[in-house]
Amino acid sequence: MKPASKVLAVVTARKGSKRLRNKNLKPLLSKPLLHWTLKAGVESSTITTCLLSTDCEDMRTLGQSMGAQVPFLRPTHLASDTAKSIDVVLHSLDYFESQGEQFDYVILLQPTSPLRTSKHIDEAFVQMIGSGSEGIISVCEVEHSPIWSGQLGQDKDMSQFLNMDFVNARSQDLPPYFRLNGAIYIAKVAAIREQKSFFLGQNLQAYIMSQRESVDIDSELDFKFAQLLMEEAR
Repeated sequence: MKPASKVLAVVTARKGSKRLRNKNLKPLLSKPLLHWTLKAGVESSTITTCLLSTDCEDMRTLGQSMGAQVPFLRPTHLASDTAKSIDVVLHSLDYFESQGEQFDYVILLQPTSPLRTSKHIDEAFVQMIGSGSEGIISVCEVEHSPIWSGQLGQDKDMSQFLNMDFVNARSQDLPPYFRLNGAIYIAKVAAIREQKSFFLGQNLQAYIMSQRESVDIDSELDFKFAQLLMEEAR
């Protein structure tokens, strides 16, 4: 059942990719990487409209075949290496408003998180509504504690490398740290319009995902790891 609120999901997928060539169309379990995020967006019971913002005709065809809306090709200035996701989201909202359609919430979904599913999107939205917050961003626990990390100068001196309070601590005794995993960003449209960011100044919550679900594809190694995890889950 779709929610009473109008919720727009914006799936961002452009042609260019410096680190992993054509990664959004690269096959992952025989489907393009982009397929898995489109599937999550279209199947979500939270999302009322799933939009694919792309500058690529092949991706447009894929999106339309899966039930996403692709009413335009993204302008060139929003498809460059320096273009920001928030500007792509605002452009998408502007398009719908020009068509007389407005939304209460907007969700950013990036194709580089193929293990994020519709279940995660729906859980995050329910948590946000239940908490009364204006936005929610997905995170996962870090793989290695930053407490055991530090900076090195050219002389490689380690005398100030670590906080000495934790030098002899066991890893399981270190306090947990979390990182952004890039899978889900949700916010009220009014807040996005005002602050031009999903990182709202207040009333923002974290939705915690597992490390396994949080693979963020940026390299060939990430791609192989995601494929292994997805094969195991079959």
